[in-house]
Amino acid sequence: MRLGRIFRILRLRSAFAVAAAGMAIVVGPVTTAAPAQAVTPDQAAKAVQVAYTVYKQFLGGGLSLSQATNQIINAIQEAKEEIIAELLKVTDTTVKACSRNAVNNLPTFPSRSADTKDAWAYDARHCVELARAAIENASYSTNDQKAVIDSFGFALNAAGPVALVESAAVNVAPATRDAIITSLVAGNTKLAVSPNGGKLNPSCTATVLHEGNIPEEVILTCWAFNGHMGRDFTYTNQQYNFDQAKREAAVNTAYNVAKNALPVLNNM
Repeated sequence: MRLGRIFRILRLRSAFAVAAAGMAIVVGPVTTAAPAQAVTPDQAAKAVQVAYTVYKQFLGGGLSLSQATNQIINAIQEAKEEIIAELLKVTDTTVKACSRNAVNNLPTFPSRSADTKDAWAYDARHCVELARAAIENASYSTNDQKAVIDSFGFALNAAGPVALVESAAVNVAPATRDAIITSLVAGNTKLAVSPNGGKLNPSCTATVLHEGNIPEEVILTCWAFNGHMGRDFTYTNQQYNFDQAKREAAVNTAYNVAKNALPVLNNM
């Protein structure tokens, strides 16, 4: 790319950023104003992906049950503060309680009696089913409704790895294990794949920047239900791909959790 064109593109990006900042209400979706919040690392999404990956390695014989359990405990514990904070937003008291219990009980699960292990594994499996049903049955036409679904998404994936590893420890039948995985895939698909890109799919626009009458670059902008924005850049001669902008917009939401989880779950 010639140096002159690089400078033009940088100038166009700068002009667009200034205009967008001054016209935020016009270029973004109409939402209720919320206090500004610091964007923290997407720890929950990464922890869930690690936990599911560890379980997949266990299924393939690459890890012992003890190794898998310890690694899943560590992954969830590292993101526990963020996960619990999200679970506190769950509006359904039963789903809130069972998902929090799954996360809080896991570290001591290996030392519990056989009866307690059976009970906790069952409760975690049941929690996955409850969260899946809540996601599937929830309306998603407003941002407030999407916020509710988001909390159910965190509940689903907080209980998911726990249900898998605890059920393995109590020797459930393969059909029961497969049913857990099926529910996790179904719930996460509703969050981030179908219908229409998922119930938490960010809304996006493409803005073509011109140098005079010549189209130079395209700004891809997406907004999550909580008003957080993500942005990416492409060129007019390329197909628009909003994936990166959606990921950035959906930081710290269950959309990214589902996007991280599905590739692993679909290959178990």
